[in-house]
Amino acid sequence: MKEYGFPKKERLLTPAQFKGVCRRGRLRKSSLCWAYFADNGFKHNRLGISVSKRVCASSVTRNRIKRLIRESYRLHKTSFGSGQDVVIVVKKCPQPTANNLVKNTVLSLVENEKDHHFSH
Repeated sequence: MKEYGFPKKERLLTPAQFKGVCRRGRLRKSSLCWAYFADNGFKHNRLGISVSKRVCASSVTRNRIKRLIRESYRLHKTSFGSGQDVVIVVKKCPQPTANNLVKNTVLSLVENEKDHHFSH
């Protein structure tokens, strides 16, 4: 069961950590969000999620999007590889009923990064 957990060591917590990943990371874009990937030197990944108030004015919607992204990450950790920091920045507020859209977008960004990262 622990393989599906999301402990604190797997989270990006400070603004400096977010900025560092965005500054040195590889960027992948979709219509819904952007994802930055950077090597972190650890044996585990760390995830950070950013949903701006400008993008989604409702705090309920912002928190729901973050929960959906965390759930997608948690259930598909092995797809993310290891030793990476990942920052997901939501650029467009999806419809409240677009749960699968959010999850699929995150997974497609990860697959796109894996394909690109391993091809070089």
